[in-house]
Formats: sequence, structure tokens, C-alpha cells
Amino acid sequence: MTFMKLINRQYLATPLNGTRKIAAWLKSHGQWVVRKRVRRLMRMIDLKAVYHLPRLSEPVPGRRIYPCLLGDVKITRPNQVLGYRTLADLFTSTLVEAPSGCVVEFLIRPLEI
Repeated sequence: MTFMKLINRQYLATPLNGTRKIAAWLKSHGQWVVRKRVRRLMRMIDLKAVYHLPRLSEPVPGRRIYPCLLGDVKITRPNQVLGYRTLADLFTSTLVEAPSGCVVEFLIRPLEI
């Protein structure tokens, strides 16, 4: 129980520290503890390190966004679109219907810069 009190006290003082730094802090204060135990105890009292998460949903400034080349094609059943391929240098796209295997749409567009 003393480890959990010490971990909680250190977490309230520095919430940015994770299990490694808290384990090192405990060792520097004379408490021999392994990082796995600190991680388990922090999980038990529901403590997590506070840190910045990657912003994956924000677009990169200046990056070109390519349009969806399927256009207004409605996909109404499974395996309707078997293959869809885009070549970056020619902007070609092929839309193949799966059951019949015939090419529904084939586009070739010049490179727009």
C-alpha cells in the first residue's frame, strides 16, 4: 500500500511522468521497485501519464488532396468494386465490377500541376 501512496503523491506532483520516471524516482528515494510493478500499480489506481497525442485527423498544410475517382458510383452490395487502382503519374483509374468482371469505368487524365 505504501508504493501506491508514493506513486500517487509523485503523480500529483508531476503528472507528465510515466512508469519509467516514477520507478526511477522511487529507486532514488530508497524504494526498490521494478517498472512492471509501477505500471501494474498505476493501472490499479487508474493513473496514466499526460502527454500530447499525435494529431492524425488534421491535414498536413500544403499537401494535395486527391479526389475520389469513384465519382457518383453507388456501392450497394458486397464485392461490387473488385479492383480500384490509381497511378500517380498518369492519373488512371479502373473500376471493375466483380460478378461479371467487366470494366465499368476507365479514366485517363493528364497530370495537373
